[in-house]
Amino acid sequence: MLAKGKAEKHDEQVQFAAYKQFCDSTSAEKNAAIKEEEEQMTVLSADIEKDGAFAKKMAKEITGHEEDVADWEGDQKSATKV
Repeated sequence: MLAKGKAEKHDEQVQFAAYKQFCDSTSAEKNAAIKEEEEQMTVLSADIEKDGAFAKKMAKEITGHEEDVADWEGDQKSATKV
């Protein structure tokens, strides 16, 4: 009976050690992945900000070009009436 109890205890300790090792290594991998993804999020957020500013700049340029086109079309109509 005592030998059986000791054997079961040993088996349980071995199983627990394997489970603990799995948990520790998985936890380390997950933490590293989280840190990496947080860094990626920071980079992507900066890209979004930069691209947003670029889009605003391009929108202003488009507005300017549309005004130029409207002026040129008006000039063309005026020139053809003469």
